Amino acid sequence: MDAGTGERTAITVFVAGGHELTRRGIAALIADEADLVLAGQGAFGPHLLTRIASGRPDVVVIGMGASSQDGVQLCHDVRTRLPDSACILMTEPSDTSGSRVAGNAGAAACLPTTVPAATFLRALRGVARGDKIRRYDDVRVPERQSGRLANPRTSLTEQERRIFALIGQGKTNHEIAVSLVIAEKTVKNHVTAILSKLNLTSRTQAAILASGSTEP
Repeated sequence: MDAGTGERTAITVFVAGGHELTRRGIAALIADEADLVLAGQGAFGPHLLTRIASGRPDVVVIGMGASSQDGVQLCHDVRTRLPDSACILMTEPSDTSGSRVAGNAGAAACLPTTVPAATFLRALRGVARGDKIRRYDDVRVPERQSGRLANPRTSLTEQERRIFALIGQGKTNHEIAVSLVIAEKTVKNHVTAILSKLNLTSRTQAAILASGSTEP
């Protein structure tokens, strides 16, 4: 969000480390999204941090590669030098300690390299908004039922449906309160009810589900 105009600005992303094919794949994925801009990409090396810092990206996607320590150190260095840049660590599926390592390094999210593209993009946008994603389940869309995603709105009241839609747009509780002319505490109560009714564990899951709903 541009502070001066109030308009949404593109999310800039730097793809670092990991395997070359993985970097190229993520870069191509970003290039296809209208609201994402590739700030650069590069392998681990002595000048990588300088390259990242020069672009001051909103998000740095870091592949762990052959040596997980390289990725962890780069994440720590980025967060130290560029505190406004969020980091996503991409780990191998067999790495069961990824979430803990990511948290210790200051990463906002830790995802397996086998994550579906749509889920990765949701996580990236969430991280750019300031979300902290510690578990892969926090960005997974609930299971599809009978081949279709169950309509998430049917159990919600009219006011909860409005709030649910605004959550899907990335609005904060304060922004929702202003938009609907209600108290922020009331919004919080509604959000709690929404999570309970939809059997969700986090606001991030609600945002993903709401953004994927086709009902007007």
